[in-house]
Amino acid sequence: MPGWYVHMQAAQDTAERLRTGAVPAGFPITVADAQEIGDACHTWRNYLALGALGPDLFYLLPDFADTRGCVIRQVVQWALDVWKEIDREFISKWDKWIGPISTNASQLASQLTGGLSNQLAQILNELTAAVMSAFKGLLAQMGDWFGILTSGVPQGYGNDGFYWSDVFHYRRTYQFPFVLFQQARAARDAATTNAERSDADARIAFAVGWMSHCATDVTGHPFTNAKSGGPYRDHWQRHHLVENHIDSQNYSAVNSGPCYGEYGTSALHFRVAFLRRSDSPYAGRADGPAYDYFTGFPSYDTSDGPTPAAKRAELFDLDSGGLPQHLTDALLAAMADVHPDGPKILTQDPQYSATDGGGDPDGRPNADAMAQMWDLVYTYLKMTGSDGLSPTRPKPPEVFTDHSFPTPPGGGGSGVDDDPARGADVDDDDSFSLLDLLLALFAWAVYLAEVALWLATVLPGLILDVATFPAREVIYYTLVVPAWNLFMLARRALVMSGFLMPKPDEVDPGLTTLGLADGSFSVASALDDPIGLGLAPTSITEPSGRLNAGTAYGLDPAYPRNIVRDHPGDVSDFDLVNALGLTSELKYAG
Repeated sequence: MPGWYVHMQAAQDTAERLRTGAVPAGFPITVADAQEIGDACHTWRNYLALGALGPDLFYLLPDFADTRGCVIRQVVQWALDVWKEIDREFISKWDKWIGPISTNASQLASQLTGGLSNQLAQILNELTAAVMSAFKGLLAQMGDWFGILTSGVPQGYGNDGFYWSDVFHYRRTYQFPFVLFQQARAARDAATTNAERSDADARIAFAVGWMSHCATDVTGHPFTNAKSGGPYRDHWQRHHLVENHIDSQNYSAVNSGPCYGEYGTSALHFRVAFLRRSDSPYAGRADGPAYDYFTGFPSYDTSDGPTPAAKRAELFDLDSGGLPQHLTDALLAAMADVHPDGPKILTQDPQYSATDGGGDPDGRPNADAMAQMWDLVYTYLKMTGSDGLSPTRPKPPEVFTDHSFPTPPGGGGSGVDDDPARGADVDDDDSFSLLDLLLALFAWAVYLAEVALWLATVLPGLILDVATFPAREVIYYTLVVPAWNLFMLARRALVMSGFLMPKPDEVDPGLTTLGLADGSFSVASALDDPIGLGLAPTSITEPSGRLNAGTAYGLDPAYPRNIVRDHPGDVSDFDLVNALGLTSELKYAG
């Protein structure tokens, strides 16, 4: 299981090759067919990227068993519904009217202090993030959190006791996307309207993405298994850790510029979002893509300061429409076709189970369950693809700080929504309520005062910038940089246990490279040497990685005997995960 970026990039590379007709001799489709499929994948590139996540999508389907599973689904749905209501009725309005004047206030404070207030805010932000990361790292060590999401395969369950993620990964793995593709092609041939043809083309792109997921898994699994010690179903946390480092390293190798330059600013949610597009060929559909990630996302201001930071946050704050109904219907039809003997866990909760021909729950997730899964997937992608926006690596101070003109309230000041390639929010509410009126009156009154203050202080602010530059230089090296280093140190436990995606300088080559590194010195050999000088590494030239062709592999012939986990007592004096009853009793090695 390579990570999600690698899967999306592999799907994009596949589509680009199809678009050029670069298919090998004897390929089962013609060059013209390949180009047609490639064009559909580009047009419906959000479906392609979503399909590239393939069976991994269903890791976030809460298809847990018994009363506990029912409660989890109800709680998740309640949280999603309540958050949407609060966001629609208050938070979105607050951000629209009060957000800009709050940013202006921070910008003016920086202008009046020669940039010193901005540095203070930067230090506090880094220290706060360091404390939170350290606390999360402590929680991460208090039990086997990844074990909560284990697989049904090593526990010896039958197919009907599997999660849907298990079934898609371990049962008829390649047949499912092929059936999706066949159904989409048949629908394309039978289409009589533009809407039907577009639906079919979108599902073709989704199926191609899923196929590329399978191909990438087959290619990447052996490497990941070799590094982690076995397949995901036996070594879930180490597997996820290796994937994180591979994903981050691959992303940084392809995207090394100042914008979107690390996984934490990858904006992967841009690739899968469903937006309303009025341009051709979408013609007002509510499932169009955002931007064209085949050519790249729009650039943004990477400088320090409250205004550039607010504009970056607004750019990355892209919401998506729901999972399209025609895609949900296609998935359900393919599930019934390929997996009639599939999981039955959801029959315990008819509210989230699809039904068979007789109207009885059959264990497939219904539209509500898939909508819940999609909300979790998109939220996760949005969070991991934008968490690098704050805090950011501090830059040495410049003589002159940012003196942007105050941004007017009401939204649209950053110009983000003016880009037609972005698309429009499907659920965008343009209504003007009493709360909007009250917030607007207050915001515009404050804004006019901020404009007057900016005009009166911009020239003195430039003089202050020059006067405070030496102090800002000293503060940068004595406080800002150490606070950043503390933040990076506090992240280490989470990064090296698979809970956080590593930044480019946090990637561990030992997790992404098989064999030993070049050279005569390594940290491992230095630790093994009592003197600490390190010994020359053993030269391995055998392609298999063994010392020589006759060396035994050294594996347990009965491997895997059982799931091997660290005993809780070896990890922490208090096993929080077990105390909460989130994992079942397992056998331990030794």
